[in-house]
Amino acid sequence: LKPFWPKPFEPCPLLSSRPGQMSDLQMPEDGEEYISPDGPCFRVVGGGDKGGIIVRAEEDTGSAALNRLATGAVVETLQMKGQRLHYSLVVGAGPKEGWVSLKFKDKDLLELCERPKVATPHA
Repeated sequence: LKPFWPKPFEPCPLLSSRPGQMSDLQMPEDGEEYISPDGPCFRVVGGGDKGGIIVRAEEDTGSAALNRLATGAVVETLQMKGQRLHYSLVVGAGPKEGWVSLKFKDKDLLELCERPKVATPHA
């Protein structure tokens, strides 16, 4: 997979850039489930050298690998279990839903971000 953004750490143009807004974001509660669009969002910042991060079908890290979630993709939290995130894809390339790790060793794979502003066409 090709990274969603040309440079993995450049600011996401779909996110609003209001000063101080990032400090208002809160990590999801462990074990809490969210209903769209209430779940906190994360941006994939890891896996740039491999085309993204591995997505699993289940919470268990030994479950079947689905594909990679592209670096720069934005996902919404469905459920958080420890360092594992059950997500739904908001923007970017990769499986529409799955489980990913927030960290690999000491490296962050996802970072909390604002919900993207997605334009909806008028009827």
